[in-house]
Amino acid sequence: MVLFTLLFLYAGIELVFQISLSAKTGIVNELFEFKKKADQNHMSIEAYAFNMAYSPYLGWGQFEKKIYEVNAKTSKTSKTTTILFIGDSVTAAHGVEIGEGYVDLLHQQYKNRNIRLINLAVRGYGVDQMLMKLEFEARKYNPDLIILAFIPHDLIRPANDFLYGLPKPKYEFDANNIHLKLAGHIDSTFNRYMFAREHYQLTFFHLSRYLENRQYYVPGFFNKYYDQLYTYLSNQLKRYASSNKTPIVIVRLPNTFQFRGLSDILSLAERRFKEVDVASKDVSYIDLDLCAKERSQSRNVNFNHEFEFHPGKQGHAVIAECLAESLKAVIPKNE
Repeated sequence: MVLFTLLFLYAGIELVFQISLSAKTGIVNELFEFKKKADQNHMSIEAYAFNMAYSPYLGWGQFEKKIYEVNAKTSKTSKTTTILFIGDSVTAAHGVEIGEGYVDLLHQQYKNRNIRLINLAVRGYGVDQMLMKLEFEARKYNPDLIILAFIPHDLIRPANDFLYGLPKPKYEFDANNIHLKLAGHIDSTFNRYMFAREHYQLTFFHLSRYLENRQYYVPGFFNKYYDQLYTYLSNQLKRYASSNKTPIVIVRLPNTFQFRGLSDILSLAERRFKEVDVASKDVSYIDLDLCAKERSQSRNVNFNHEFEFHPGKQGHAVIAECLAESLKAVIPKNE
């Protein structure tokens, strides 16, 4: 009787997944959207992933960059200062026109100075992928200053091994030891889903997804995981800055998007970032939230609406103003 009841319960849950829930979940939508794009390009999903610069260490987008060169006349008179930006879709200027992103606006502000800007931001990156982007690619450009810019949502993205249609790497902790779980292959994920759907195992597919990435779905219950993550991130930034003699500025961009456990997660991250700021002359932490609120008010911009997730033209202008003011003390004086 108990077995029959359990089987009946499972059948009911599986039916719900098969008919309704599964098609509405993020990962399924992303998988089929990715498959659709691959088909449109007459490619397998694995080949299409490779075409998108997929990497087991970075996830996606490792070739994305935008270089803002200095004025040719200015560059002849003094040494060029190179500032490298690493971040997510906000820094990549997703959702605004060309020239309206805050890095574009900073370039305009610096155009008569010998400051070269390089933007390596990638849409969807969390702070973990930003760190790996820095470690894999920053040396290529010999920067004099590195800006690692995040919004609070980027603080929980490391706990998910699949975002925006592609697998991504994930840091895992065993006691005080850290392990990097490399990004898997998207065709394996897609085939796993299709097998589960065809064999009425979607319940197990989705439950296993939630369990594997539980820190992402309920971050407020996993403060230890995030504290270990931010400690590791801060230490790696300190090590990189020291060994490469390159100052790093961690920048919290203004953002009002709310997720469960936000206040605890943000306070954990800021505690570790401020600790490394105090402990290292090479790493500093800047919070643009207060400045952005004040500048938004002076511009009659609704701060909560403008920075709910992707800021618009006015939001990027506010970020550019606040960041330019904050960077005055850290831009090398050799340009």
